[in-house]
Amino acid sequence: MHNKVDILSRSAIPPEAVALYAALHREHPVEDMLTLNQEQWECLLSFSDLAHLTLPLARKRSLRLPGWVRERLDVNLKDNRERFRRVKNTYLEAEECLRKTNVEYVVIKGFTLSPDFVESPWLRQQSDIDLYCEPESIEVAQAALESIGYQPSTTLDFRRADHSPTLYRLGEWTWRGNAFDPDMPLSLELHHSLWNERVTLLQDKEIQRFFKRRVMRQIEGMEVPTLQDVDILGHQSMHILRNLLVHDTVIHHVYEMAEFLDRKMHDEGFWHRWQTQHSEDLRAKEVIAFELARQCFGCHMPEVAHEVLDSLPREQMSWLKCFGRMPMALPFQENKDAVWLHLSLLRESRHKRTLLRNTFFPNRLPDRRIETVVLSKRTIRSLTRKSMLGIIVYCCKRLVTYSQLHCRTIYHGVIWRLRRSVIPNAVIK
Repeated sequence: MHNKVDILSRSAIPPEAVALYAALHREHPVEDMLTLNQEQWECLLSFSDLAHLTLPLARKRSLRLPGWVRERLDVNLKDNRERFRRVKNTYLEAEECLRKTNVEYVVIKGFTLSPDFVESPWLRQQSDIDLYCEPESIEVAQAALESIGYQPSTTLDFRRADHSPTLYRLGEWTWRGNAFDPDMPLSLELHHSLWNERVTLLQDKEIQRFFKRRVMRQIEGMEVPTLQDVDILGHQSMHILRNLLVHDTVIHHVYEMAEFLDRKMHDEGFWHRWQTQHSEDLRAKEVIAFELARQCFGCHMPEVAHEVLDSLPREQMSWLKCFGRMPMALPFQENKDAVWLHLSLLRESRHKRTLLRNTFFPNRLPDRRIETVVLSKRTIRSLTRKSMLGIIVYCCKRLVTYSQLHCRTIYHGVIWRLRRSVIPNAVIK
């Protein structure tokens, strides 16, 4: 048994989320689900929608679920299958528009993760289409998409994003509480980087070279430019690492990584190409995402990945031992423990100083024009008062929260420092 996932002892995670994680874990007993009452089931389904884990739960046909829950999940599957028609139509329209401008791009994430990360494109929850093109082409691509009715968002903060402001074309559609609504429009995101060096302080020119190895794939009757399969794994792994380092939620990406690793476990040809096409330094970062998937959802890793994991620096092994299941708690509690992993990945002292300063001494006031997405409530929050007094009140409240968070982070950092001196150079179990 895999230490019963080690999430039951984490008070930040509510029991319904524990039950959901247990149901999606490969080695965990699922008795947790049998004890949930109706209110907890409703909370579970609400969270799974937000965390993009509803469809993986719906695919678990062997689970003993209340009748109304199974009916709800079956409706979600049906709706999402119909919704994929809108995904296809949205992409094909954008593809035709960009083709006329001669902009070269690749589709990343979303339906391109099928069939390795998810069995079928319509089994993945998708609310936007992500396109990467070279930075000098962003302006041309955006102008072309604006010519067919898309408009960039002006209310959210994209300063730390890997893409230009999200492009929307909502029309008369309104939110009706269904995360799988076939009529819900998709937004478009034009990515200017596959790895954001400015945000992460980590340079990795190798990832930018993925674009030059792009291929054309047939996906559900569409001819789609995508990354190579090995590079898709690299991009997804680094996307998990990037989100972790900026304290963003990654749980559904981690689950999909677990699915991938189990499917590709015995594909020797794939892993040989992984070894030859990705450098040792890149593979050392990728296996961090692999290990998160193993700890959170009990998947398996090929021997070549275990060898890379075994050779990680002691401080990174220690971090994975201490905090490897942190993605499970991130949706419920602010957490900056990833700063210690981030610190271990940086090589230059100036970058380490910048990281610590930005983590513990934020120096940017909230912008009164910018709204903030509240994931747990599916709402967009703006400052209740636009005056300077309102900002001062807001900052005082956040100061209390940040003080508690930073004390906890420093305490965990001390534990990490102590443990790294005794962690053996062997794979974490």
